Amino acid sequence: MQNPDSHTISSSKLFVGGLSPQTSQESLLNHFSIIGKVKDCVLMVDRNTGRSRCFGFVTMEDQAAIDTILSSDQMIDGKKADCKRAVPKETSLIPQQSMFRTKKVFVGGLPSDITEESFRLFFEHFGPVEDSVVMLDRETGRPRGFGFITFYDEDSTEKVLENFEGNSINGKWIDCKKAVPKQMPYSVYGINQMFEHCNAEEFVPSALMKEHEESYEDNQEKNI
Repeated sequence: MQNPDSHTISSSKLFVGGLSPQTSQESLLNHFSIIGKVKDCVLMVDRNTGRSRCFGFVTMEDQAAIDTILSSDQMIDGKKADCKRAVPKETSLIPQQSMFRTKKVFVGGLPSDITEESFRLFFEHFGPVEDSVVMLDRETGRPRGFGFITFYDEDSTEKVLENFEGNSINGKWIDCKKAVPKQMPYSVYGINQMFEHCNAEEFVPSALMKEHEESYEDNQEKNI
């Protein structure tokens, strides 16, 4: 049986975020060409202004080059870039995500300098926002790296998911998924998938994980 994450693990495509506004597609290509043969290189730009959106995607020919890139800091035009494996679209949506519609979106991997205003402003491009919240640490008041967006309609959520590779705030790619309703018995499965695909535990704090586990156990007891 094929591992559902095998495509992610062996992916030769990288998301490159946190780029300098001065970085061009040429300088991005030149940087990674020193490490290995580049199959494809794209710098994402604003459709209206033509300015860099400070992130892009690089596909390498050799898997070894990917390992080299991820094992060390990448300084591009004097700025440290955020390099991660790009999750293929066909594996980005967990199975149950297509089984229900919702107005609420879980957003992980937020940049450390995120504000409520910039968070809400980004998602307003997809439709009217009813509510937005960036989760903060109770002690320090700093962002915990994730938040939630609630739209007025479910179609806006679908637009966010369709824009998978283009979801970026302050030059950092953000991971957007449908928020799994507590009453769904798949809630823990959904959280586990967030761990696997995001590959970063800070996206889903242990407290949130515990809450979903308890909800799942309650549902299981009711079904017995």
